[in-house]
Amino acid sequence: YEIRSGDWSSDVCSSDLMATMSHEIRTPLTSVIGFSEKLKETRLDPVQERYMKAITGSSEHLLSIVNDVLDFTRVDSGKLRFESVPFKAAEVFTEVYDSLVWKADEKQIKLNLFVQPVATLLLHGDPVRLRQVLFNLAGNAIKFTERGSVDITATYLNENGKAVLLFKVSDTGIGIPENKLNAIFGEFEQAEATTEQKYGGSGLGLAITRRIVEQQGGSITVQSSHGL
Repeated sequence: YEIRSGDWSSDVCSSDLMATMSHEIRTPLTSVIGFSEKLKETRLDPVQERYMKAITGSSEHLLSIVNDVLDFTRVDSGKLRFESVPFKAAEVFTEVYDSLVWKADEKQIKLNLFVQPVATLLLHGDPVRLRQVLFNLAGNAIKFTERGSVDITATYLNENGKAVLLFKVSDTGIGIPENKLNAIFGEFEQAEATTEQKYGGSGLGLAITRRIVEQQGGSITVQSSHGL
């Protein structure tokens, strides 16, 4: 067949295809995870329990990749909508901390939250997308930190009478090589070839994070020392 210029956009079709496929895969995959959880509540022998953990773990990993692809196609095509509602900044940070602290505890690392400067700060914006950005950044920090701590710090600036939220996620993890600092915000990028094998992930989390931040008029940067 022939594709003529102006007939259709291959980029749009690819994006729509990825979004459709991601959605169609996510629905049965959610059912697999749900039934796996139900099976775990029944009496299982040690071998069955081991197999069930493998099924659940693999399914949840695949679901996270599918969700990343779906989010990325929405952001990339400009179909991701942003709300503008009043919300308390500190509450969003606290919710993310409460959701992730158990992961840090499992790895025997410390998750610290410093939000006193924004304790009473009321913002107008999209708390759901802020939560998503924080989950991506803090979740990544925990995943790549084997010992030490992960810190989430929030403050704000007053620019012409408007509060501008500033926050930082820092960790004592494996670090990123200097020549890879710009690449980590790219699509399907990992800092090292062995990173995906050891830690998993789609390589889309930071690309989604950057686009969410930039589409709301913000900016995101990274600083790192590799191997320290």
